[in-house]
Formats: sequence, C-alpha cells, structure tokens
Amino acid sequence: MRGVARLVVAAWLPTTMVACVKYYPVDSGSATPGAVSPATVAAAADTTGSAGKQDKDKGPFKKWDEVLKDTEKTDGYFVTHRKRDNTVLLEIPVDRLGQDFGMVLHYSRGAGDFDVQQGLPLTAAQLMRFQRVGDKVHLIHVNTRFVADPGSAYQAGLSSNLGHSVVAAFDIKSEHDTTQALLLDLTPFVVSDYARISNQLTAYYGQKPVSLAKDRSYVGRILGFPRNIEIDAELTFTSSSVPQLSPGYAVSDPRSVPVGVRYSMFALPDTPMTPRYADDRVGHFVTARWDFSRDQSDSPFLRYVNRWRLEKKVPSAEMSEPRDPIVYYVDPSVPGPYRKYVKEGIEAWNKAFEAAGYRNAIVAKDPPAGDSTWSAEDIRYSTVRWTPSYNMGYAIGPSQADPRTGEILNADVLISASFLRYWLTEYEEVVARDRLMELYTDGLKFREGMQPELAAYFCLAELGKAHQAAFGRTALVALGEAEVGAMPAEYVGDAIRDLIMHEVGHTLGLRHNFKASSGIPYEKLNDKEFTRQNGLTLSVMEYAPINLAADRADQGYYWNREVGAYDRWAIRYAYSTILVSGQGMETPDSSATGSSPSGGGPDLRPAIDAAEEVEGLRQIASLGADPLHAYGTDEDTWLGAFAIDPNTTAWDLGSDPLAFARDRAAIVRRIQPHLEDRLVAEGEGYQRLRSAMTGLIFERYLALAPVPKTVGGIEFARDHKGDPNARPPFRPLGADAQREAVRFLMEQAFSEDSWEFDPELLNKLPPNRFSHWGVGNPIPVDYPVHTQVVLIQMALLGDLMATPRLWRLVDNEPRTPAGQEPYRVSELLETLTEAIWSELGADGSAARPINSFRRNLQRQHLRHLEGLLLDSGISGPVAAPEDARSLARLELTRLSQRMARALAGAGLDTMTEAHLAESKARIDRVLEAALVEGQLRLRR
Repeated sequence: MRGVARLVVAAWLPTTMVACVKYYPVDSGSATPGAVSPATVAAAADTTGSAGKQDKDKGPFKKWDEVLKDTEKTDGYFVTHRKRDNTVLLEIPVDRLGQDFGMVLHYSRGAGDFDVQQGLPLTAAQLMRFQRVGDKVHLIHVNTRFVADPGSAYQAGLSSNLGHSVVAAFDIKSEHDTTQALLLDLTPFVVSDYARISNQLTAYYGQKPVSLAKDRSYVGRILGFPRNIEIDAELTFTSSSVPQLSPGYAVSDPRSVPVGVRYSMFALPDTPMTPRYADDRVGHFVTARWDFSRDQSDSPFLRYVNRWRLEKKVPSAEMSEPRDPIVYYVDPSVPGPYRKYVKEGIEAWNKAFEAAGYRNAIVAKDPPAGDSTWSAEDIRYSTVRWTPSYNMGYAIGPSQADPRTGEILNADVLISASFLRYWLTEYEEVVARDRLMELYTDGLKFREGMQPELAAYFCLAELGKAHQAAFGRTALVALGEAEVGAMPAEYVGDAIRDLIMHEVGHTLGLRHNFKASSGIPYEKLNDKEFTRQNGLTLSVMEYAPINLAADRADQGYYWNREVGAYDRWAIRYAYSTILVSGQGMETPDSSATGSSPSGGGPDLRPAIDAAEEVEGLRQIASLGADPLHAYGTDEDTWLGAFAIDPNTTAWDLGSDPLAFARDRAAIVRRIQPHLEDRLVAEGEGYQRLRSAMTGLIFERYLALAPVPKTVGGIEFARDHKGDPNARPPFRPLGADAQREAVRFLMEQAFSEDSWEFDPELLNKLPPNRFSHWGVGNPIPVDYPVHTQVVLIQMALLGDLMATPRLWRLVDNEPRTPAGQEPYRVSELLETLTEAIWSELGADGSAARPINSFRRNLQRQHLRHLEGLLLDSGISGPVAAPEDARSLARLELTRLSQRMARALAGAGLDTMTEAHLAESKARIDRVLEAALVEGQLRLRR
C-alpha cells in the first residue's frame, strides 16, 4: 500500500452533509475539539520568552540557508532535506500548520521471521496535524472517534474533554524570513519505536527485553510525490538472549533483528467524500464515530461504508462508465506466466460493479514502459505485487484511506511468492500438517498483537488456499489425472485468479463472508453453468477449499472463476448511485441503518436528500434473506464453541457439511493406496509420501471440524423486521439434525474402524534426513500415526463436549418451538459414552479387545467427563452447567460398573485388561474426589 497497513487487512475505512460526517477541518483558528487556538499559541510563545528576549535582528533560530547547507532536497507533499550526517529535516509551509493529513506505518523490509514481513501493517490510517506551540512544533494524532453537532452544547463540552495525543515535539531549527516556513528535525521521531515493535518481538524471546539500538538505526530511503512522501526507517532491535519461539533463520544473528518501517504521510482530499451509511446485513468495513448529539437514538454510533469514490460520467444513466475508474497496475515483480490470471482476477470485479450501474469500473494495467516518473510507491497508483518471503506465505490486500471518511485512496495487493512454492515444490514441508499449523499459529499470534482497528482486516486466505491446492495436487496426481512435475495451466491459473479476487475484494471494502458457501446447494457444486453464475461459494470473500468431485466424471470448477451473487449485492450496496427523488422520507432510526444524519455544519452533499438515499439503501439491504445473499463474517466464525451457526464456517463447500465431509473422506481413502505408485518415481526417496500422508490426515480433520457446530447449533439471520421473507434472528436446529451430526462423527472419527492404515505404507514414511538450517529433523523419526490421530480426536471431542456448547443445549430447550423435540445434554453425553466405549458390550454381551486408537480416544473421553465433574476447565472457558456435572457423575458411575463386569469376565487381551483396570481406578478416584469436594462445599 504505500502507507497503509499492508495486511489483508487493508485500512478499509469512507461529499455530503457534514451533518452526517461531522468532521470539522482544522486550522490554527478553528473551534475544533482539542484544536490549539491562536491565543493558546501566543500564550505558549510568551511562556517561552523567546519572542521578546531574542535579538530581533538575529531572530530566535539559525538562518535558513545555514541550516540547509550541504543538504539533499526531496520534493513531495512535504519537502525534506537530508544532511550529510543522515539527519532529515522536514519543511512545513505556514499554511500546512493545523492542516490535517494522513499517516500510516507498515513494514518496508521484513526479517523473514518473528512475523516481521514486508508489507504487513503497523498502524491503521491516522489523522495527523502539525501545530506550532511557541518555538516548538507538536505532531498531533487527532482523535476522530467522537463527534457532536457543530455549535451544539455537546460540541462545546467535547472540545474540552477529547484527547488529541501529542506524539512528538520538535524544536524549530529555522524559520524562513519570507515565507515563514519552518524546518524541523524529523529524525528522532522516525528513528524510534513509535510502532512498538519491541513489544511484538519480546514474545519470541521468552519475555526477555527487546530494545531499539539507536546507534544501529537510521533513516533510509526517502521518496517524494505530489500527494505523499515515503520515509523508510532502517531499525535494529536487540536482545541479550536468543529467541525461544522462532529459529530466526532469516536473520544472520537473531540477537540483532533488522526491521524496515515505512512512514507514509499523504494528502487528504480537499473535499471529503460523501459517506454512505453502513448496514449490518451486508459485510463492509466501516468507519465508526460516536456522536454525542444522538442522545435520542438507540445507538450513539454513526457508521459509514469504506469505499472508493466512483462517479458516473452520466449521473442519470442506469449504466455508465465512471469518470475515473479504479486502476490497478500489475507490478513488474509479478512473474510473466501469472500476469494474465492476475489481471483477470482484478477485472473479474467488473461483473459486480455492473450490478451497481458501472461499466468498466475497475481496470488492470501494466506500468507505463520507460516512464521513469512512475513508481509503485506513488499514492496515485494502486498495484498488485509479488513479494518473496522465507517463513510466511501470505497474500494481503491493504488500502490507504482517508481517516476522516474512509474513502479508499490507494491499494496494494501483495502476494507471497511462497504461495506457489508451498504446493508446487516437492519437498516435505509442502503439505506437512505441523508446518501448516505453525504458520496458522504465527498468523494468529500476529493478529493478537495488532491494533484493534487492524484486527478485523486479518486474513489467512492465502495460507489455507496453499494447503488446499497441495491437497488437490496430491489427489489429481494419485488418481492419474496429472503428473508430479506438471499441473494443468487452468488449475494453477484459476487458483491465482481466485486468490486475487479475494484480496482485491478486501481493497474494495468487503469483509470476509464465511456463510457464503452454505448458499450453494451441495448437488449444484459441479454444475458449471450454475457456479459460473453464482460462484462455488456465492462470494470470493469466503475461505473456499478446492472443489474435488467424489465422482471424477462429474468434476466442475476447482476454484471460483468469477465473483459470486453475494459479491454483486455487496458492491451494489456500497457503490450504487441512489436516485430516489420526491419521496420525502423521514430520517431513519439507528436500528434500520446503524446511523442517521443529524443537523449542523455546511452541507457538502450533492443534490440527493439523505433520507431518500437511506431509503434506497434500505431496499437493497432488505434482500438479505435471499439465499444467494447469505452472510456471516469473522466474529460469527472464530469463536470456537461459542460460534452458534453451523452454516458460517471456513474451508467447507455447499449447503450440506456432512455430505461434504463424507465425500472428502471418500476421496482420501480412494487416493491413499495409490500414493507410492504415483508420487514416487524409481530412484527417488520416499519423503514425499510422508508429507502427502500428513496432508491427507489433516484434510480429513478440516472437513470434519465444522460438524460439531451442528450440536447445539442455531441458525443466525441478520434480517430486519419487514424485510421480504424475513427470518427471526435465531432458529435452533432440530434434534434430528443434531443426532445425525453426532452419529456422523462417531462413524468418521471415533469408531473402531475410523482410522485404518496400510502397514506397508506406514513403513515408507521417512522424514527428510538432511541436517542444516531450514529443514527439520522430526522426533520421532518414524511416523507418529497415533499422535496425528489423537490430536484430531481430541479437537473434535473437545469441541463436542465444550462447556459453551453444553450451555447452549440447555438454553435451547426453552427456545425450541412447541411440538418439536429439543436435543438435550443427557442424550449427547449418553450417546458419546455408548459409542466410545462400545467394546464393553451391551445387553449382557461380553466385552471385546480395544485397539490402540480407541484406547487413546477413551482416555480423552474420561478426561472430559472428569473435567465436567470437577469443573477443572478442561472442557471450556466457562463453568459447566450443573446438569452437565450431574450427568458426568452418572456416566462415570455407569462406566465404572461396566468396566468391573468386563474385568470379571474372560477373553480380554492383556493390553485391554490393563487399560480397563487403570481407567476404572481413575474413575473411582475422581468420583471420590468429587464427593469430598462436594462435602467441603456444603460445609462452606
């Protein structure tokens, strides 16, 4: 991005009524909340004493020419002067004092480890201003979160009760005799840890302190353009210890970590863009303001859609080209074979913009050949770039936005070169589960350290798609449909196009949509005509796995070829020109749009009444109940057992999650016997088999992971009252669907024959045995098949028995409509016990031997029952329902009795006998401990 956060995070934040925006431009004489008035400046100047006590002929500062002697000038939005000692002086014209501008920080150079990756964001777009105070100039970070109507009592009070942070103070080095421009030494601010990188790095060093080494830090490259300047700080962070959580291979000495930080300062539009009200039924990034003047509204928040400024050449035309299209340049860093697919991914969004009334709204171009003035760093140019990365495969779609209104000014999509390496190379890490989980963990760790404004933009699409592409490649090779060394061009190209569409969608203001896949009937997934029109997932903003048909003769598209039905609807909402004249609609309440205009301030809008536009937007958003507009986003998905809607899930396809998981498991079983024949040629080692096997096991888990959400599941709808076909917000799933989900997990993951492996294959799964940096030497060397399986079983069983899920089952009983049967905690726990311990026999039948995979599963089951009884926290972050504790005691008591009968019988092998004896002793100890604890609780 050139300045804004470069993650898939894009700073997606949005000229009409200042009554709506309530943004007040500031100069030194403004009455803006928190602004410094001329009187304050004068008072501060008098306090310093410099004005009256300095020799008027000499002045309080050094001469302009003297200060700038032997400096190198860089013209741009701000002019800079670099001295021989690498000091950077910033020149501020007098009319820029008090004038707001934008600033963002991101990594300009990565370290390959520690989540320090070129392009990742460090701040959201910040509203900044320089303010003179006597003989100093303050850099102020303006607080844009709170507003009130101009001239109102609230605004008067807010001006004295709103904090605009002074983030730096500069001595004035010189003042121009004629222009009164000022020179500041910007170096101490730029060469600092303003971005708090040391806090992030400390996590990798085991909490040992990490600090900025100023003697090894300096100002690097400075680029100047008409509307922005880019300043790179080359920083070094040091620690007395070596990192504990990362090998630090990409740094020659991990005790000294070089980091590049880009400071981007950019001009804001002279006329703020007309904002558009956001609606919770459609998924856009928003700019939010707390409006104190909304004291009679349900919500104090004003929320605006983040979007580009598009205007029709012919405003009244139903379909028109824009005056200025959104242009993305395909950077020279994009390899030649992939440029075609990148351009197609960009321009695929024209199909969505046509729904908003624009033809050719978005254009992909090559940079002008031989034009030395063109630069990817220039804010006037948006780009798609390819970037190398050693230790993190990512693609991000950041954008640079006006922090006042959220108008997107610029965007850069960055694709990691590792995206292809992770699934096209033939080495062990290609689909290794441990490698994939390591990268997911690193990514999530990075998200935890992000500013709250950035966390919503976090994206792992590239990482998951790399695994999906690797799985698909393994499957096609094993089935004889592709060769090891060559994949069909359309397979590779379609995967790149799909990823580009996703990341460009973020830069257009769209959030993730993890419910989109549920809107495609499962039987339509391989119907090319249907999916070409509506998408494989309704939205390219979904995390979509590769579409592999169980019936190979029925194969449709592997990846999304075009934007989907939901994408067209979301773009229509954000970008349509709303012309609903003469209806005299009243101002909406907050429940309809999440915001409403309130008077005050000059009207900067074109000739469209606010209420009329809101009504037009209402009509679009009211179509949310259409099955092709299904929407659920990050906060609906990444909640673990707190997530309620089984339809809002990442990495699944179609409306039937059980059918998808069953077909995925069938594909895995089908290709597993062919791995050696198809993946390993004569004269090659067997290492590729190990990575392929691990990838197949992990793929089975990904397909099964959404299934527990059906248990205690509640379909969640965002419809508003009066919408066509409006649904209630919550609809608990029926008991039959929940029983089927539990039975399915028993069959696919927990049964006696769920995990069967060919002994010959297990003995051909060696690791890479090279020993040097960048390759692993796993321990154990032999393939840990039981560890792989039990980790999956632990995850699935833990999700099923998690306390938030048990509470939801309890709460769903009164929610279940009359005449329908609820699914109860008692049935869930009893079903799990009977299925997991079926070897104990039932109805007087004798016990039978228990295999090693089942013994591991049974131990995990006991741990969860014990955790419920003792309230140990193993089953979740909240205390278990008391009913669940009572049921856990009952299940444990019955199990102890059944084990006693099995041990008293004959025919058990030694391992089974030992397992049951230990398990019974464990149960009895837990029951006794719970009894003692209960007695103590009663006494207290």
